[in-house]
Order: sequence, then structure tokens, then C-alpha cells
Amino acid sequence: MFTLEERLKEDWLSPRLLILPREFVSDGGKPGAKMCRHTHWMGMPQHDASYIPMSVYTSLLRFRLGAWALEVNRPNGRLREQRWCRVCNNADSVEDEYHVVMECPAYTEMRAGFADLGMGQSSNMLQIMSMQDQLGLAQFIHSIRMRCSLNMGRT
Repeated sequence: MFTLEERLKEDWLSPRLLILPREFVSDGGKPGAKMCRHTHWMGMPQHDASYIPMSVYTSLLRFRLGAWALEVNRPNGRLREQRWCRVCNNADSVEDEYHVVMECPAYTEMRAGFADLGMGQSSNMLQIMSMQDQLGLAQFIHSIRMRCSLNMGRT
């Protein structure tokens, strides 16, 4: 039991998880990129604060878990830095959760609703994912997912 406990502590306290997700070394051989993103971007969920329709809730949960069909989540053998956004066709932008929510020009008009939710352009990913209005957040995430699936034919 003590050996198992020590091994778990080593994995959870890895210094690789303390860096920002975009600075995470993409060596492909060591796990932790998704945990690093979750630690720095997703925050503590507050899903029980209000009712969220199931289809919208599913989009939010899949986003939090890194289970969207984003290029960064696809095991295609390319380095993370080469997993460019296919929606905006920008070869300098890795299609990850941060890019989709904060940067991608394809979703600019959707981001305009952040002001109504109490978030501005200067808000970071952790603030947005931890906001009080989880229903508004879930609807925003769901609308991005639906637009993405229409544009790219994926879910």
C-alpha cells in the first residue's frame, strides 16, 4: 500500500503539471498533458448551481474532460505544435481548448456574449471555466461545439 501511495504521489505531484499547458513538452512518451490543461484551465466545476439541459451539459462535460474532437486530442502522431486549427486555417495556432474558447476568429461573435456573463476579453481560461453562471457557460461551449461540428463535420 505504501508503495502504491508513493507512486500516486509522484504522478500527481509531478512538476510537469505545474507549467502552463502550452509550454508542456510534447515528447509523446510521458503522460500528463491533459492533466496539465485540466489543472490550469478547467477549474472546479459548479454544475449543480442551476439546471442545465442534458445535450448542453454533455458538451460542457466533454469539453472539461478533453473529449472533444480537437486536433490536440487526436492521437495522430504529430507533435502538439503541429496540430493546427482546421477551422481558422491558421498554421500558427494549435487547436486546443484555449484556442477554441479564447482565440479562434471563427467564434468571435460568440465570445461577444462574455460581457453578458460577466467576463471580458482580459479574462483567462480558468476564470471563464469557473464562472458562477454555469448554464451560460454550458450554452456558450455547446454553441461552439455545434458550430464546429457543422463546419468540420465532427462532434
